[in-house]
Amino acid sequence: MNRFIYAIVLSGIFAFSAQADDAAGAKLKSLLSGINQFKAQYAQVITDSGNNIVHETKGEVVLARPDKLRWETYAPDDNVLIADGETVWNIDPFAMQVTVMDQKGQVKDNPFMLLTSDDDSVWSKFVIRAADDNASEYIVTPKNGEGQIRELTLLFDGNSLTGLSTLDAQEQTSTILFSQSSTRFPMAADTFQADISGQFMVDDQR
Repeated sequence: MNRFIYAIVLSGIFAFSAQADDAAGAKLKSLLSGINQFKAQYAQVITDSGNNIVHETKGEVVLARPDKLRWETYAPDDNVLIADGETVWNIDPFAMQVTVMDQKGQVKDNPFMLLTSDDDSVWSKFVIRAADDNASEYIVTPKNGEGQIRELTLLFDGNSLTGLSTLDAQEQTSTILFSQSSTRFPMAADTFQADISGQFMVDDQR
């Protein structure tokens, strides 16, 4: 599976000169709390420390509060990752394998938690900085610095989330741009349910 997407549930990029302050955190929390659900097509590019492209993917992402995620990769390979608020399902249709994990234990100190959480105890684990005067980019850094994702940058156009970037522990940068995004759409009842047939090999790590 795409290692970056796996890091989303298991645990910047730009050298901005930015100052951390409470106002930036409050503004970002206000922006994200207004997004109760989010769906978009995405294009992802991962580069190494020398700015060489090491991987590219395309697919669709669906987020919902609280703590729900469906990240589906269409190219170059099919893959589905589902977090239903309690359990994470990493589904590889080609290999007919699925890995099942406890969500709470896997997302500790992961800045992606802020996308679907209003919990003050979660937000207190991160330093948040506004990257520019227009507050169109926010840099989120875990305070303990021990997770797979060292820095997350969220990109906005007004109140709309347009993309994000990360710097991981291997010094790789992942940039994701969203298109055809929507925050108002009918949510299928099975969006965050894993559809696993008896033919799948299941690795249950809960």
